[in-house]
Amino acid sequence: EQFYLMIAPLAFFIRYKYLFLVLASLTFGYFGVYHFTNLDFLRTYRFVYFFLFFGGLVAILEERKRLEFLKSSAIFPIIITLFAVLSFTTDILEFGAFWKRNLSMAIIFPLFIHTLAFNSKGIKIESKLLIYLGTISYGIYMFHVIALNFVVFFFLKIDKLNIFNDVITIILINISTFVVAIAFAHFSYKYFESYFLKLKLKFRE
Repeated sequence: EQFYLMIAPLAFFIRYKYLFLVLASLTFGYFGVYHFTNLDFLRTYRFVYFFLFFGGLVAILEERKRLEFLKSSAIFPIIITLFAVLSFTTDILEFGAFWKRNLSMAIIFPLFIHTLAFNSKGIKIESKLLIYLGTISYGIYMFHVIALNFVVFFFLKIDKLNIFNDVITIILINISTFVVAIAFAHFSYKYFESYFLKLKLKFRE
């Protein structure tokens, strides 16, 4: 919420030609404040805004056609995807310094998203279900923690009945959270978000 409250006025009041410069200054400035100051509460509550800032920089660079070199050869998306996969499956990117690891993640994942969106070299994963999940993905993002709390609360109540063992309980909690989050997101999109999306299109006209 803090991030959106910060960025929305910034994008509104800053002239477009200066937006990249301002966002870059915020990105590296905040990265330094987060890692090299004594403001421990930023790390305690994981105010990792620099991840979002880096994503914004990549988006602006793509819009301004400054990332075309990444599309010149298949080697670039392959390398970026490889690093993204390795970050999930190995410790190869677990650098000794905390700031080095965060810097690598902040660079790799926006570029990975850019690869999926703009540089997939014709590789597409098309499915009505996946497309719809993408449509309601903001709701999934917003509601998944609420869904998790709802599901965990429910399982704490039925735990007294000793119906499931620990392994089954964990599996059911994860599956149930996924289903409930999607259900919340579906109804939110259908009965709430779509109204404002239509308003957005009206104002654009």
